[in-house]
Formats: sequence, C-alpha cells, structure tokens
Amino acid sequence: LTAKKIIEFRRLPKTRKQTFVNNLKKPAVKSNSGGDYWISCISAITNACKENDNTFITNKIDFLIGQHKGTSYKRTKDMYQRNIDILSSFKEYDFTKLKPKKITELSSKPTTKNILQIQGLSVQVYPNYVFTYKNNQTDEVGAVWFVSQLKGFKNEELQIFSELLYKYLSVNYSKKYTINSNFCTVVDVITLVELKHSKLKSTGTASI
Repeated sequence: LTAKKIIEFRRLPKTRKQTFVNNLKKPAVKSNSGGDYWISCISAITNACKENDNTFITNKIDFLIGQHKGTSYKRTKDMYQRNIDILSSFKEYDFTKLKPKKITELSSKPTTKNILQIQGLSVQVYPNYVFTYKNNQTDEVGAVWFVSQLKGFKNEELQIFSELLYKYLSVNYSKKYTINSNFCTVVDVITLVELKHSKLKSTGTASI
C-alpha cells in the first residue's frame, strides 16, 4: 500500500470500501503510463531542496514549456501545465527552512526497508530527501517528503504522510541517529502547506 491508497480508502463511503479492498487483493497489472504524473515537478523541487538552488526549478519550467508546445494531445498538455504551475509557485521558495544549516551528509535511502509493517499492513514510504547532521555533539537525522495530488491533501491526510515519514526514520536510522522531528517535514506541493512531525507531538494529536 502507498499512503495515497490509504487516503483514497479513507475518502470512500462505507458502501465502496469493501470493493476497494477486494480490488487491492488482485494481482497488480503493469502500467505503461510512463510513470508518476508529477515526476517532472517533484524531481526538480527535490534537487532544488538538496542544493539550495532554485535554478533547478526555472530550468525545469523552461523545459516543460517546450514539451507543452510540442504536443497537441490535450491530456499530455494538461499534465505539463499542471507541473509548470506547481514549479512556478516554488520559484522563490526558501528551502533552507526545511533542513539544518550544515548537513553532514546526504543519506542514501535504504532500498530494503521502505516497506513498513503497520497493524498487519505493508506500507511503502519513499521520502525524497534524507539527511544527517550534527546538533552540538548529537548525530541527528531528518527528511523531507514532497507529496502531490490534484487539489492537494487535507490536514489529516498530511498527518498520515508525516506519521509514516517519522516511522520510516525510526525503522531505518534510530540505532545510529537521533530523529529531529523539527526536520521531519511533509510538503504538499499543490497547496504549499508544510507539516512538521514536531507539530503533531507538541499538540498531542492522536495517531491516525
């Protein structure tokens, strides 16, 4: 399961939830759709965040404008335009607020432990950016997860991503690093809403 599938399930009326679950049990069919609808903007935003360089954003916009002009297929045009619109809102975004000033290393994400077991369910977690750093004498870890869906996510849906991200860091890094929940951040690229896991802790929000 992905976080998006969990959210999709929660949005359904009770009459459709069982059908949704039954469909999940069927063997997955390979898709030839060409990948994630939002991959163009997410990859550029991630690179800009890692390097603190918003030219990744503007360069990708220029590229997508060319792609948009080069196709007459409406669905493809819409996809390019939506990615362009998202990137345009990030042209002056301050990525430094998502991470500490001095990062020790960009951490390679584990490929074997991105499937978490949660109450009997296997859930995929793929953060965009995991980093480690020193806070005084403490080795800490943080992460950023850029998430996207048409019209964006509700606050409680972003909480699901936030909880999963924190659990991902706990499973993969807690033996060696202290998790700083102030730098465990989910960003909805549609609405630009940011949710740090520390906010859930400070407000005593119940786990979803």
